[in-house]
Order: sequence, then structure tokens, then C-alpha cells
Amino acid sequence: MHSAIVDGPYPNGDRFAVRFSFDITRKATGERVKMDEVTLYTVRNGKIIREEFFYVTFPNRRWDPRDDRDTNKPHLGGVESRRGRGGPHGSL
Repeated sequence: MHSAIVDGPYPNGDRFAVRFSFDITRKATGERVKMDEVTLYTVRNGKIIREEFFYVTFPNRRWDPRDDRDTNKPHLGGVESRRGRGGPHGSL
């Protein structure tokens, strides 16, 4: 990991959001990428009961939407949702 930036939390009722920005090199490929992620947490009885991840990764260079090569496009990560325990970010 080259850098990590965390913004937030941004509370709203029983939920809050946190924005994460990462600059990493993937071990498997050696590719350096930037990743932006917003995680939406739901809280009940003082505990996080749900995490939802919204993210996109970019090649570590300036993205040009006119360049149609696959290596130039952002990789849309979509949305992940998790309830219960475990996962890449630790236990709930």
C-alpha cells in the first residue's frame, strides 16, 4: 500500500458513511491502481450490523474517456453488501 486516505464518518440516523481512497500495488499482477470506496454502515443497539461497499478502481495514470483500450478504463467494482461476521475489513 502506497497511501490511504479516510474521510468521515458522515452520520445519518442509524447509518453512517466513510470514504476510503487507496493507492496500492496488486501482489498477483504488480499493477499499481487507485481505488475509491464508500462504505455505508448500519448500526443497531450500538453495533454495526451491515456494511455496504460502493467502489471503483482506476489504473494509476490519468484516465482519458476518449481512450477505448480496456487498460485505460476504470474498473467498476459495483456494490457489495455483507451482514454478519468476517470479510476483508474485519469482523462486524
